[in-house]
Amino acid sequence: WKPGEVAAARGLASFVHEIRKTSNAENLMLMNEEHVKSKSYCTSLASELQAMMQSSNVPVFGTTLSGTFNYWNTKMANVTGISTAKSLDMTVFDLCDEENKKMFREVLDAATRNEATRTFEVALSEQLDKKVLLVINCTPR
Repeated sequence: WKPGEVAAARGLASFVHEIRKTSNAENLMLMNEEHVKSKSYCTSLASELQAMMQSSNVPVFGTTLSGTFNYWNTKMANVTGISTAKSLDMTVFDLCDEENKKMFREVLDAATRNEATRTFEVALSEQLDKKVLLVINCTPR
């Protein structure tokens, strides 16, 4: 067996063991109710966090490891003049000069190694009517 298959089999065995210990339907329903409550709580927490980030008074954006924007909050749209919808068709490299492109590449490479980076400043000016200076902290997720 492959290691992943062994782990899956052990998980299944543990689940079956728990079911056998739970001798009646009422206990099974309670286990399911707790699972649903936990899932609902996590969903609620995620929605709350999303709303907080979207309405934050600081610019927040996210990118894929290739630099494509995958998150752009309202403040980021206000600061740059680029709508969220338009930003999702862009990369971070579309908005910065050569020096900052190199820095972003290094940061994204560090993220592939699951390393947090230092806080740094970057000037976004390409395709913008003005120069925007951002202080950025990059954390892989």
